[in-house]
Order: sequence, then C-alpha cells, then structure tokens
Amino acid sequence: MATPDPPTFPGAPAGGGIVLLTDMQHQDTARMRAAELARDGWTVQVVHGPFDADAHALAALVTARRSLPGSGPRVALGLGPDAGLASRLAGSVSVGWAAVVEFHGRILHATLRPERPAQPLDLFTGLACPWLGHFAEADAEVPNSHVAVLAEKLSGLPASTLLFTYPGLDAAGVGADACAWARTRTFLGHIRAAAG
Repeated sequence: MATPDPPTFPGAPAGGGIVLLTDMQHQDTARMRAAELARDGWTVQVVHGPFDADAHALAALVTARRSLPGSGPRVALGLGPDAGLASRLAGSVSVGWAAVVEFHGRILHATLRPERPAQPLDLFTGLACPWLGHFAEADAEVPNSHVAVLAEKLSGLPASTLLFTYPGLDAAGVGADACAWARTRTFLGHIRAAAG
C-alpha cells in the first residue's frame, strides 16, 4: 500500500503543489528532486509505493492531493514503472490535475489481473491534462517496443503531450538525468504560468 511522507516539502503558498509518487528503488532520488522543486516554489508531497493495485494508487493520489496546502496548479509526478503508471491515473480522471509527469512509467502489462484490470496504455484515452514522459532506451521493464506503441497512441490524442527517450540510459539513469529534470522544471514552469 502506498504511504505518504509525513512532512511535505514546503514551497510558496500560491506556488502550486506536486504529488510525487515514487517506487521503492527511487526514494533517495525522489527526496532530492522534491527539495529542488520546493526551491522552485512548489509544495511537494512524496508518496512511496508499492503501487500494487490501480484502486490503491488512485486513492493515494487523491489523499495526497487533498493534503497539499496553499493554492495553484496541482501536478502528479511519477518516478518509476509503477509510480509512473499511478501518476497517469491522475490524468485520466477529472479531479483537477493541471498536468502529469512520469519517468519510465509502465506502458503494457504482460498479463492483466483483478487489481490491474486494464493495460496502462489505455489510460491515455482519457488523458485530460498536459503530459510529459521520460523513458530510458536501456530500460528492461519498459522496453523500446512499448515506448514506440505509446508514441503512436499519443499522436492521436487531443491533450498536449511530450515524450522523450534517453539513449544509453537505464531506468535509474533517466530518473537522475539532468536533462530530463531540466525539461521537467521547464514544463512545470509553463504549467504554473498557464494557471495564472
């Protein structure tokens, strides 16, 4: 079951809020990035996986979103295959998310289960906000063939989407990549500016 960090990383009161979901293997990176985002004025709530069922992941998202103080846009950011999938759930439901950012979120399950009844790719059909995705070329859990299927799906969506693939990097590398985080911070700046 997903668990939030007790404290948020405080930003500016009207700077907006980010729910940063992280798989277990990315916890240190998540805390470091949360602190950076707080310096940019965002209030960040970190939620740790596992995100082992879609219903649990969505409940964790909604609970963390409600706990964010202040005003401004709300963003879901997922770091890791299951956390990326969890953040994508935010973009597929109409609960006031301004944007979704994911780092190597799962695109296709090998098999469906009762707790994971649909393919992650199908969540894009209902994408209701801008989306930014970062994927590693050498990621064993999210292979390039899945990213190619995702790119094709994104081309037919009305929502604003940006997809980047990083040659030579594995899953851990893309989560820590300076270029990926610079793109993320630029994207988030545009989201904040659009919200007024």
